[in-house]
Amino acid sequence: MKRAEILCQFLKETVIEPVAHRQLVFVIPKRFRSLFHRNKELFSGLCCAAYEATREFYRVGLGDNELSIGMVILPQFFGDKVNYTIL
Repeated sequence: MKRAEILCQFLKETVIEPVAHRQLVFVIPKRFRSLFHRNKELFSGLCCAAYEATREFYRVGLGDNELSIGMVILPQFFGDKVNYTIL
């Protein structure tokens, strides 16, 4: 079984509640990828910013200031041919 399948099974059975879900894709421009790949603290900050922006988007859109969201962030540092991409 591939790692992605194992992770999906774990998330489905253990983490994710049976409620509506959305898939969002955040893309880092090529010129910044190597910076985030080398600096994990900076990348962590970027993930936190993505989470906060998404949460605020849904809070404002739904008019619910108490709204809480969950997010699973999976970084991918490769291109569509599974070649390592940081340039």
